[in-house]
Amino acid sequence: MVNDGRDAGGRFAAGNPGGPGRPPRLVEDSYLLALSDAVTLDDWASIVARAVADAKKGDASARAWLSKHLLPPAPSPALRWPLRGAREGVKDWATAV
Repeated sequence: MVNDGRDAGGRFAAGNPGGPGRPPRLVEDSYLLALSDAVTLDDWASIVARAVADAKKGDASARAWLSKHLLPPAPSPALRWPLRGAREGVKDWATAV
């Protein structure tokens, strides 16, 4: 049997770095190249400046667009559950001490 970094159940064993991941598709590269050729950095700066000005005037869509590109994504509800339980556990521990 060949040792390919998997355990007896076929899962990756602890410490296995995995593979390099999926290589980028040529189609994706072509679209990104076409986009970067069509929209210069000066064009993009103008677009962003307009979005900032519109957001300051109260445009909710401009605020949402800027937030989407500037802020990290919110954690999923599945990730918040363990955190909520951990905070409660810390409160219980703190009051018991």
